[in-house]
This record gives sequence, C-alpha cells and structure tokens, in this order.
Amino acid sequence: MSKICPQLKQNLETISSLKSELDLELEKVKKTFKDLKTGNPSTSLRAERKDLMNKIKSLKTEINSNIKTTENLIPGKIISAISPEGKEIRFELKEQLEYWNDFYKDEKVDWITLPENIKITKEQQKEMERLITEFGFDKMIIIPENLAATGADYEKLHTLMSKGYNETHQSDGFKADGGFAGLKNKSDKLRIILTKDVKELSDDNLFKQTLYETINALEGANGILTKNKLKDLDVATYLVYQKEYFRRTGKHLDVVYYTVFLEQVRSAIISIGTWDHISARLRFGARIPDRSGSVSGCRLAGIFEIE
Repeated sequence: MSKICPQLKQNLETISSLKSELDLELEKVKKTFKDLKTGNPSTSLRAERKDLMNKIKSLKTEINSNIKTTENLIPGKIISAISPEGKEIRFELKEQLEYWNDFYKDEKVDWITLPENIKITKEQQKEMERLITEFGFDKMIIIPENLAATGADYEKLHTLMSKGYNETHQSDGFKADGGFAGLKNKSDKLRIILTKDVKELSDDNLFKQTLYETINALEGANGILTKNKLKDLDVATYLVYQKEYFRRTGKHLDVVYYTVFLEQVRSAIISIGTWDHISARLRFGARIPDRSGSVSGCRLAGIFEIE
C-alpha cells in the first residue's frame, strides 16, 4: 500500500485544486448573469459567458475523470502486499471481477449474476494482506451468490466444469452420501477466496503440512487451520478452480493427491477430489474424519463473504 498512498494523496490534491478553480469560474458566471440583467448585453459579454460555460464543462469532466481514477486507489479497491519471498502480490478487485465474470459467461454458468462492483471492509483487506505476507497467497477466486445453493445447481455446475473430460468417477461412499446433489456448502453468499496457486499440495510447504493428518487434527486447537486462522475449499469452489486452472495452464490440479473439502456441511464422511490423469477425468471420493489420509490434504484458503 506504500506505493498507492502518495498517488492517492496527489490525486486528492488535484481534485481539490480543480474544485477551487471550478468555484471561481462559477462565481464569474453568476456575475455575468447579473450584468445581463442590468441592461442590453454586449456581444463581448455573451462571448465571455459562453467561454465560461465551456470552461466549467471542461473542469467538471476533468474532476469526474480524476475522481474515477482515485476511487481505484482507495483501500478496498486494491489489495497489495509483499510475500515471504519478497514478491509484490497485487489484486485489483475491478480487474478480478471482470476476469471471473468472463469465466462464468464462457462456461455457460447462466443462473448467477456477479455485481458491477465489490467492496470489502478494512478488516477484510487487512486479513487478505496478512495471507499474502505470511503465506504468499497469490490466487483470488470470486464465487457468485447461490452458485451451488441447491443439489440441482451442484449437478449443473459439475456438468459444466467437467465438460470435455471423461465421465467423473464417484466412489461408492461419495454416491451413498448423495453425490453432487447431496452436497451443501457452509455459505452460499458472494465471496472471495484467497489461496496459493500451486498444482500439487506438495508444491507448497504450508499445504504439504496437511498431508498424512486426520481431519480432527487439522481442525483441532493446535491444528494448522486453527493456528493460522485458515479455512479450505468447498466442492463448488474446487470445480471452478480446477476448470479455470486448466483453461489458464493446460494442466490439472491434484494429479498426485486428493484435496479434502472441509467447507461442506458434514455428514459422517468428508468429500475428497482429484484429477485422474490416466482416465482423463475427475474423481470424487470420501474419507472418515478421524482416519489419517496419506493421499489427501487441504488447499488452505481465506474466505471472505461480501455483503
């Protein structure tokens, strides 16, 4: 944010200066109105008034342009921080919103609508910056409101996000728990997900720590989620991310390990997902919370509900 603040200050000073100039020109216009009422207006007075009106119009246009530019510099519009590796990670919310809006349109997800603007609180911005500073989280995913609020929506989303692949494998345990139609998210609000953009869980030191652990251990008082104030993904977010990652890179997430989905409303089992590179399809299964899973772990994330 240190680079943004000087520019923000400069823009505000420019707007203030233009506003003062506008006020002076408006006073001149008022005087010409008084002069016009006192007698026969001269040609030069009419020309002067016309020039003043044109200048006022130009000043208003310049002020509005500066206001629009400045709005994008105000906290809540841009998230910027330095990662542990010393790299600046920066998200412009307007740019992200346009990107994800195009993604959902391209993929024919036609039952949702993203807003024209997204505003985050100062607390949310501070937390996003913490996730960048401490963990190097460099991927933002925008999940629309009611993307998968019903079983039917979940099935439609899965169909669209797996289009072009072979038929998804669903284990007996996953199907017995209701399959995609039986899934329910902890939240169906518009939300921003911040995570690490890595292909495999083993590609990140933090994610790697979630492997070989029971769910109870991960979420316990000394677990990695609790200690670091983190969450992970739900199935809807994973389906979207898996598809977006493939579009962007030509590769798939999680060829080696399963990802666990702790943001689902739970039954007796936990849903897990992966990419089967041999069969060229997604695979979804289930695991028991108190049993360690050497082939599964968490895609840790921050989740921010947008009002």
